Amino acid sequence: MSDTTLRNPIVEEAPSSPSRANGDMGSVWDLPPLPHVNSSKSPPYIVEEDAVEIPASTVVVPARAQPPSRLRSADGSLSIAMDGPNPSPHFVSLENVARLYLEMKNERDFLVRESASIFNDRVAVVNQLRQLELQLNDLLQQKGRLEETLDTLGLRDEENREKIAALDEKVTNISTESLRFEATVRGLKGDSYTGQTRGGQPRTRPKPSAACQRTLYGHTGNVLGVDVCGGTGVLITASSDRSLRTWDFSTGRRLDTLYGHEGWVHAVAFADSGEIAVSGSGDKTVKVWDFDDARGRGTCRATLRGHDAGVTCVQLDDDNVLVSGSLDKTLRRVDLNAGPDDVSVIQAHESGVYCLQFLRHGLASGGGDSLIRMHDIRTGRCHRTLQGHSRGAVRALQFDDNHLISGGTDQDLRFWDLRTATCTATINVGARINALKFDQSRVYVGCADRTLKVYDMQTKSLMAEHGGHLGPVMCLAGLEDQFFTGSTDQTTKVWLLRADGTA
Repeated sequence: MSDTTLRNPIVEEAPSSPSRANGDMGSVWDLPPLPHVNSSKSPPYIVEEDAVEIPASTVVVPARAQPPSRLRSADGSLSIAMDGPNPSPHFVSLENVARLYLEMKNERDFLVRESASIFNDRVAVVNQLRQLELQLNDLLQQKGRLEETLDTLGLRDEENREKIAALDEKVTNISTESLRFEATVRGLKGDSYTGQTRGGQPRTRPKPSAACQRTLYGHTGNVLGVDVCGGTGVLITASSDRSLRTWDFSTGRRLDTLYGHEGWVHAVAFADSGEIAVSGSGDKTVKVWDFDDARGRGTCRATLRGHDAGVTCVQLDDDNVLVSGSLDKTLRRVDLNAGPDDVSVIQAHESGVYCLQFLRHGLASGGGDSLIRMHDIRTGRCHRTLQGHSRGAVRALQFDDNHLISGGTDQDLRFWDLRTATCTATINVGARINALKFDQSRVYVGCADRTLKVYDMQTKSLMAEHGGHLGPVMCLAGLEDQFFTGSTDQTTKVWLLRADGTA
C-alpha cells in the first residue's frame, strides 16, 4: 500500500471463475450466486475501519497473510472482503452456508408452527372423544335402566295375565254353575235349554299353560321368525321392527341386537354349527351374519340381492348352501363358498313362496297357489307336485325321507306319503296354521288362535294345547323337549314339554 490516506472507498470486484480446462471439476467459485445478489450491479464495498494515515516507513504485511477486513457495501449490508490478489474461496462458502442456514431456520420455524397446530388439533379431538365416551356411558346406563324396566313390566304383565286367567276360570265356573242351575229350573218348569252358544260350542280364551318357562321381551314389532342352535345355546328372533335379536335361551338374557334390514324381517335360520345365520326381509334382500363370538354377537358378512319382492323364507346348511323363497314366486340357491354370484333361480309357484325346506338334494316349497312342489336342488327341476290344500297359501311344511306334513290358511294339517305322493290324513285344527314341527311321535303346530297345539303322530289326536300368547303364533322352533314360539304380541316364549306334550 502507498502512504496516501485511505479515505476513498476501496472497491473490490468479485473474482472470476477459473476455467475448467483439462477436465477440472471446478471450485467453490462455480456455486450459483445468492438469489438477492446481482453480481453485475453490485455496489462497491467500503472499508468500515476509521481512516488512518500510514507512514511510508511502516512495514507492510504480505497480502496473503493479511486477515480479512469487515466491509460494508453502499446499501449498508455487511460482507467479507479479502485483501490481496488471490482471495480465499471460503468467501462463497460462507455465503452458501448463510443461505442454507436461513432456509433451514425458516423450514424449522414452519415445522414448529405446524407441530403446535397439530398438537392443538389433537387436544381438541381427545376432548371430543372424552365427551363422546361420557355420553356413551350415559346412554349405556340409560339402556340398562330401560332394559330393567322392560323386564319388570314384562314380569308384571305375566303376573296380570295369570291373575286374569284365574279370574276367567272362576267366571267360567260360575257361568257353568249358573247354566246348570238355570237348566235345572227350566227342567222343573218343563222348558228345554241346551246352554250352548251359536256354533255349538262356547267361545273360550286359551288358558296360559304351565309349560311356558319364560317370556322374552325386547322386540317392538311382531316376532315373525325364530331359530335355535343347541351347540352354542343361542336363540335368534326376527321381527317386523327390522331387527334381529340373539338370546341365551337357558337364562333368557339378551345378547345382541342386529340391524341392517330396511324392511320387516320375515325369516331367520342358523347353520347347524351356529357360526353363520341368514335372514330374509321385505326389503328384497338376504343377509348373512357371522357369529364367531361365543357370546352371540353377530356381524353382517354379506347382503345378497336378486329377488324382485320380499323374502319370506330361508334355510342354510353346513355346506354353506343357502336357499331363499320370495313373493316373486321364485327360489334362489346360492353357494356361499363359491361366492354370491354362484346363483341358480327356480321358478317355483304361480304365486308367492311362503315356506321351504331342503334336505340333501331334495327341496320342498309351499306357495300361495295352495300347492307343494318337490324339486331337485341340483337341477332346479320340479319332479312332484302335491295337491290337496283347498284354499289360500301353504304356510308351513316339514319332511323327512318318507313323510311330509303341511299346514296353511285352510286350517288343515295334512300328512303326505312321499313314496306315493298321496295325502294319508287330514286334521282341521280350527285356526290358520303358521308354523309346524314334528318328530317321531308328535306334531307341534303354531296357530293363529294364539295356541301351540300338540298332536299324536300315530293316532292324529290332540294331545295338548298351550295358551299364553296374546296374538297369533307366527313362528316355531324346537330343540329336544324345549320349544320356542314368536307372536304378534311382540314376545317370544320358551316352552318345556314332556313326552306326552304336556307341561
